[in-house]
Amino acid sequence: MLEMARKGVLHELHTAYSRLPGQPKVYVQDILQQQLADQVLHVLHQEQGHLYVCGDVRMARDVAHTLKQLVAARLSLSEEQVEDYFFQLKSQKRYHEDIFSAVFPYKMKKDGAAGQPSDPRAPTAHRRR
Repeated sequence: MLEMARKGVLHELHTAYSRLPGQPKVYVQDILQQQLADQVLHVLHQEQGHLYVCGDVRMARDVAHTLKQLVAARLSLSEEQVEDYFFQLKSQKRYHEDIFSAVFPYKMKKDGAAGQPSDPRAPTAHRRR
């Protein structure tokens, strides 16, 4: 992404890191609220632009919640109206989500150590629990 920004493919690049050692956590929704609220609203509402949310399901949910709050406040919309607004964005294929959920295929032991995953091909009746 830095290379794309350097080459002018991306007009702007904003990053949010929540896991840098010794640094305060910064989330996508923080960047939206603190730096990009007016720009995002302008792109979505005035320019009929697109918004892409990519990441894990929890982040996507939190970003959607923040976006709805921002749009509702800036456009003086009720909760029902803002839900309809986002339904329209999705129907117009202007709100895009590429989200994933983390799945852990192992059990946690009582001491917090990960156990071995069971063989998914093994018959259920023969698995130890």
